[in-house]
Amino acid sequence: QVMEIIQNHRAKDFYSLGNFLNNYHIDFIQKEDYLDIPSKNFVIRVVHLGSDNPDNAQSKFLPPNSEGKRIIQIFENELINKNKIVINRLKHYLGLVKSSIYARKCEVKYIDFNTKNKFLNKYHIQGQDYGSGIFLGLFYKNRLVNIMTFSKRNNDYELSRFCGVSHFNVVGGAGKLLAFFEKTYKPIHV
Repeated sequence: QVMEIIQNHRAKDFYSLGNFLNNYHIDFIQKEDYLDIPSKNFVIRVVHLGSDNPDNAQSKFLPPNSEGKRIIQIFENELINKNKIVINRLKHYLGLVKSSIYARKCEVKYIDFNTKNKFLNKYHIQGQDYGSGIFLGLFYKNRLVNIMTFSKRNNDYELSRFCGVSHFNVVGGAGKLLAFFEKTYKPIHV
């Protein structure tokens, strides 16, 4: 009965991903625990929590004949609970997002705590962060399109989160935010 429940979850997960790929007319080959997308040189592996044997997880991570392909691992709980974010990330990975904004046309500004959390919960797979103290936003025509957060750990800084709106490629956004941070805070290590 447990195996039947696991197989039903896998079927739903692959059905959801298969529908997404079919909507964009992308051919794929469904295997036991991954989808192979030959035309994009891409493999999507769904990790089913509670059903994958931890001792076998590493060997299962790389599907046969996957050398040279980009491999994206998606956890089952992310696919279920954050489906929209997962699908939007896949659109970016597969080159399906065609609209671009260039960072040179954007402005870096500090953002407040609530704006940071709302943006992260909408666009980042892990949602808001709790330990960061520096919140930078990248704005295009006064619209927030990317954010990057940092926390201080002893004498070093840690990049906590980076994400952007789902319907644009923000070309150079991460570089512009990181350059602003480095120029302003002059960290020894990030």
